[in-house]
Amino acid sequence: MLELINNTYNAIKQEIICTPLLLCNTIPGLEQLDLYLKLENSQETGSFKYRGALSKLYQMSKEGIDTKGLVLSSTGNHAAAVIHALSRNRCNIVLFVPETISESKLEHLRTFDAILKIEGENSAETEALAQQYAYENSLPFIHPYNDKYIIAGQGTIGIELIKQLPGLDAVFIPVGGGGLISGIASYLKQINSSINIIGCQPELAPEMALSVKRGEIIPPFNRATLADGVAGGLDPNTITLPICKSLVDEFVLLSEEEIKHAVYLVYHHMQMIVEPAAVLSVAAVIKKKDFFNGKKLVAIISGKRISESLFKQIVKDHESDNQ
Repeated sequence: MLELINNTYNAIKQEIICTPLLLCNTIPGLEQLDLYLKLENSQETGSFKYRGALSKLYQMSKEGIDTKGLVLSSTGNHAAAVIHALSRNRCNIVLFVPETISESKLEHLRTFDAILKIEGENSAETEALAQQYAYENSLPFIHPYNDKYIIAGQGTIGIELIKQLPGLDAVFIPVGGGGLISGIASYLKQINSSINIIGCQPELAPEMALSVKRGEIIPPFNRATLADGVAGGLDPNTITLPICKSLVDEFVLLSEEEIKHAVYLVYHHMQMIVEPAAVLSVAAVIKKKDFFNGKKLVAIISGKRISESLFKQIVKDHESDNQ
């Protein structure tokens, strides 16, 4: 995987942003930590997903696969990334989204030039329906995480981290389907096996953490979480499970209150508005801070999209609590 990630980076580096690594020393309780935020919320389309999209489309082009018609399954960031990457090409896209998608995300997806199909009770079911549709209509399906080229694209973050922070000790990474953590871990662990890889998930959507623990894919929990970008279960054949089982050192599960608190802290003390799934990493650092004194830490901020009403409510609740 190391060679594939390096080759991918060379292929896409002119089109992605080498996202900043920002020292985080203003959040109360974390001032003494050597903590940095990797700002994938400042990546093209607002999330790390753009890396994987470019990687997959580059490989499809190499293989001569026609991308004039595609099928996607997404709750937002993956679709935005693929569609933006194809913006210079005429393409017909069929986009599957789960029935549980938030209204704000659905409104955003309606702005895309795509045929929307709202099907499936959770992301895993929607992905299966999208794959079936692609097969029946002889169209390529670009999976949001269960694809080695998608994983390699996300792994290019690891290349940047090694250059940006020599002596890195641990990386905290939001986890849904596992594409992001699989890519970063595949690179960093081959460079330095002592780097700790810590997966961060909501308590209400711990499918990867529990699947790793049990050694098999567990069914989706179908519980609503603020961090909906990482919820919805796993593809039953995902290649991310064995990667996570082999390379992830620890999973940290976060309550809804811990996630909301992290959204507020990043806004109030770092002047950034980011999505709940993106701050799972910061919430996990807060929870585990006593175990990492004196270590060089990175928290991946994976995306920026949050509904205005949710953000305002989180800020209002915290500011009223502090009065």
